[in-house]
Amino acid sequence: MENEMEKNTALTFGVGLNKTEYALFQKTMAQFTTGKRVSKIISLVITAFLFLTTVDILRNEPEALKDPYVLLSLAVFACLLVVWLVIPKIAENRRIAKGYEDAVAGGQVFDGMVTVNADGVTKVTESGTVTLPFSRDLLCVERTEMFIFVNRFGQGIVLPSRCLTADDAFAVRLLAQKSINPRFYVVKGRVQPTAAARMELSAVTPPNVLYTFAVQYDEKEKKALMKTVIKRDISRTAPLFFLFSFLLSVSAGLDNGFSAAAITFWMAIAVFGGLKALFWVPRYKKSGRSETTLTVTFNERACIVERKTETVPHKVILQWRDIAHAVESEEAVEIYNNKQYVYIPKRCVGDMDFLRSIVNEKMNARERNE
Repeated sequence: MENEMEKNTALTFGVGLNKTEYALFQKTMAQFTTGKRVSKIISLVITAFLFLTTVDILRNEPEALKDPYVLLSLAVFACLLVVWLVIPKIAENRRIAKGYEDAVAGGQVFDGMVTVNADGVTKVTESGTVTLPFSRDLLCVERTEMFIFVNRFGQGIVLPSRCLTADDAFAVRLLAQKSINPRFYVVKGRVQPTAAARMELSAVTPPNVLYTFAVQYDEKEKKALMKTVIKRDISRTAPLFFLFSFLLSVSAGLDNGFSAAAITFWMAIAVFGGLKALFWVPRYKKSGRSETTLTVTFNERACIVERKTETVPHKVILQWRDIAHAVESEEAVEIYNNKQYVYIPKRCVGDMDFLRSIVNEKMNARERNE
């Protein structure tokens, strides 16, 4: 096998990616994000505080546990811990599961042919080709279930262990370790290949495209669109943060009275507002100046809005079954649910009657199936 590698012979084999493997890939990559690390630190701090406070009370004032206010304080902190740990985890699992379904509905095909040689990894599917050269900054994560290759732009190729023979797994590992910076070769377990032979691919056809066109917003539309996105974001996140602020204020009020509770509550609200402002104000200011061309595609299963970039295209995918409202006004068509929003100026639509017929047909079909 090593002689084969020395001759730079390419390995070519079929791979797929099911929902479970997709979820594992997403969760693995989330561990490398700053937000995930910060969340873990905060969770550890809250857990440590709750634990040490309880231990201190048990050691020094065991009778205090009979005080309802002390018990309520501990319960509040426990609720904070649940809010911080459990709810985001549930939301993340739902987001990942839906992300796989949305990707398939949006035309993404995960079954394809992978070629691995001394230069890098290439995957060819019905929906496109991704090539990841073996550069010094390419990240490779090896775990028992898969190899994961991701470049600095976020493009990735996953090689599940069920699609690898023992020889192919050995060859991939050898090539990756020779070419990738050891600091970026992360081992969370040794891949356990389970394929007796290379995978044979079955034909996978993406959903049929019904209509596609380009959209370019003018400055007024960009500002209006950004305002709508900001309002939707605040309305979606505010309830959870108000709950978090309330629990903090109750905890402060138990020890220091109503004034402390009120001050804590409004300070927490101010922090929330400040964080939102830091995030959205720069984006709002830049929105009118940015030159963005979108491609809007309607297929049999979804409405897809794609923004081309120099690195990885950004997609918003709304499956017909998930669309809550499709509204036509004098100037635009708005398609949205409680999480996603698509604004299509009518001036960009070449055949409005055809688009209207597609949307009406799909929305009516969805209502009949509900």
